[in-house]
Amino acid sequence: MSETGGLVFISHSHQDIDIVRRIRNRFELHGFEPLVFYLKCLSDEDEIEELIKREIAEREWFVFVDSEHSRRSAWVRTECEYICGFSDKKLFTLKADDDVEKQVDSIARRLQVYISFTVSDLQLAKTVKQYLTAHDYRAVIAVEELSCGVDFATTMQRSLKAAAESGFMLLLVTEAAPQSALMHREIAMIKRYGGEVIPVYVGDGALNKKQLKALGEHSPLHVDSLDEAAMAMLLSEIERRIGCHRSNDFDMSVFG
Repeated sequence: MSETGGLVFISHSHQDIDIVRRIRNRFELHGFEPLVFYLKCLSDEDEIEELIKREIAEREWFVFVDSEHSRRSAWVRTECEYICGFSDKKLFTLKADDDVEKQVDSIARRLQVYISFTVSDLQLAKTVKQYLTAHDYRAVIAVEELSCGVDFATTMQRSLKAAAESGFMLLLVTEAAPQSALMHREIAMIKRYGGEVIPVYVGDGALNKKQLKALGEHSPLHVDSLDEAAMAMLLSEIERRIGCHRSNDFDMSVFG
C-alpha cells in the first residue's frame, strides 16, 4: 500500500509500449503510481507469473489497454483472467487507438478524492483518508495545505477547483459541525467548476433544516459511526456514484 494511495496496475502488450509510456506519464502527472511490466525484458516465465500475481493481489485498480496486440497476447489474457478471479478488483478499459491522455484524465478524476470537513472533524477526515488510501484512492485533505500566513479562503477555493477538475469532493457532515453556511459555499463553488459532490452524514441524529437546505439536491449517505461496516458502505456508495466496474463484470470475450 502506498502512503498516498493511487496505485494502478496497467495490463498491456509490450508491442504498445510507446502508448503505454504516455499512459504511465499521464497517471503520474495526476499523482498516481502506475505499475508497468515490460515483459520482453524478462526471461523466467514462472518468476514473471509469480511477480505479476503478487502485484495484482496488492492492487485494486487495473487498466486494460485494449489493442489488437493486447487481444492477441497470452500474457495480457492471463493477467485479466487472474484479476477477474477477485470479486473486489476494479478494471477499466482504455482504448489504445483513442485519445489515451483524455481517457486517463477521466479515470483519474474518478479515483481522486478531496475530503471536505470542518476543523473539529479533522480526526474523522483522517480516518476516512486512511481507509480510502488503503483502497488505492488518491485522497487529499485540503487543510493539510494550510500553514501560518496562508489565506483560508484562497486555499479552499484552490482545493475545490482542483477537486472539480481532477477528482470529486467527499463532504463530511456531523452534528458537531453544523456550519451550513460554509457547507453551502463549498457546494456552490464546486458546482460552479462542474465538480461532483458526495456528502456523508456521520451521526445518530437527523440533519437540521439548515444542513438539509445547504445540501440541496445532494442526498447524503447516513452512517451512525465510521466502523468497518460503515466504511465498506461508504466505499460501495462511492463506487456506485463514480461508475466503476468490478473485475468480474469485465468481458473476457475480447480475447476471442
